[in-house]
Amino acid sequence: MTGRRAPGGRAPQPPPSAPDVTEVHPVRFGELKPEPAGDASGNLELLLDVSVTLSVEIGRARLTLGEVMALRRGSVIELDKLAGEPADIIVNGKLVARGEVVLLDEKFGVKVNDIVTRARLARDLP
Repeated sequence: MTGRRAPGGRAPQPPPSAPDVTEVHPVRFGELKPEPAGDASGNLELLLDVSVTLSVEIGRARLTLGEVMALRRGSVIELDKLAGEPADIIVNGKLVARGEVVLLDEKFGVKVNDIVTRARLARDLP
């Protein structure tokens, strides 16, 4: 055998070496300039193929589990919106517009009546 074993059958450990020293330099970023409003469309094209989930909500109801279990065919659930009130159009969980439910070739659709802006959302919050 070529190597010596330490007592207990273990190979001898090399002596601890000095820690590696790395120089740290401050990072310099280029100046950020606002993009003109008309130039944003170039960046927007990168996102046009991204899938999102769109849902239309005509109202909500809060039920106990027992009430849900008691639902049968023909049961009616009272929603928190009145008939004729606009339906909420939600994209990925965020309200983006309001509209009215319409019937198109025996399928439901929604006609967009109002786009909700961030400023309007902030103003309308309770």
